[in-house]
Amino acid sequence: ALYSWTQKDSDVDVVVPLSSASGVAVRAKDVVVSIQKKRLTVGLKGHAPIIDGELWGPVAVHESLWNLEDGCRVNVNLKKAVLRVFWASLVVGDTEIDMNGVVPEKLKADELPSEDQSKVSKMMFDQKQKALGLPTSDQLFAQEQLQRLMAKNPDLARQLSGELPIPPYEPPTAAAAAHTADDAPMYSA
Repeated sequence: ALYSWTQKDSDVDVVVPLSSASGVAVRAKDVVVSIQKKRLTVGLKGHAPIIDGELWGPVAVHESLWNLEDGCRVNVNLKKAVLRVFWASLVVGDTEIDMNGVVPEKLKADELPSEDQSKVSKMMFDQKQKALGLPTSDQLFAQEQLQRLMAKNPDLARQLSGELPIPPYEPPTAAAAAHTADDAPMYSA
């Protein structure tokens, strides 16, 4: 085989055996590796690439890397841009694997990016609160904001509690509107 590859939820590992014409160990400066969002090229300078094609899925280029091991093989680690999506092949057009038997590994919450961890924590908190008949995090936040508003506006708090009547809304009269317009400052260009 020209190369072998394996995958997990978050990355793809590729092993490309190399051999020089002279049988001498290959040096890193003789290796060509190009990792792009949807393309991978691996080979030796001056020779046709061993891998050169469109990747089955996009990768996070800046998180992907490669190394030359023992002067005889290139190891490439590609970080998937879309987690938990299994690729049917490394390169589009290669023989595809049978995806029916693939079972995704369980992802632990602490392996998620911090933003996703906080979303999961919030969802779990909200589920527990709902099960107990208690307010969710969004409802608690709204209650807190209302309490702050009422603390700054005691009359509003008394009106909302029924202690004070809420005055009826009265639209401004034409005379009041004219009076306001007369008092407005004049600007000229």
